[in-house]
Amino acid sequence: MERYPIEMTIDDVAVPAAKLSGMTKKSEKIWSKNTGRTASLKMQGTIKGIKRTYSLKWPPLTQDEQDLIESLVSDASKPFHVLKIRRPDGSVWKMECYFGTPTYTEWAMIGGTWKCTDAAVDAIER
Repeated sequence: MERYPIEMTIDDVAVPAAKLSGMTKKSEKIWSKNTGRTASLKMQGTIKGIKRTYSLKWPPLTQDEQDLIESLVSDASKPFHVLKIRRPDGSVWKMECYFGTPTYTEWAMIGGTWKCTDAAVDAIER
């Protein structure tokens, strides 16, 4: 399975690149406290900001690659992280984030090697 032609780090530690079509961006509106519907059903409120979430999915991983990702995204002593992605054009995108619950399908025999498949986690903007 192919990977994106990018470099990805979590807290400056290189991790495997996401699989092709394995990065999904979601921009969530953060609304003011007075948001809601009036008696005439008209929406009211103000957008205070946008919070980004990146859903990351990897191609089949070795045990060492899975262990590395798990150690970074599930470190209870360090809840907040810096995710950096060097894009194919050379630009670097950076986000301070926390991670959701990682998921993995364990194990599948691929090319004569046992691999973890369907590894995924959400990186949620702090």
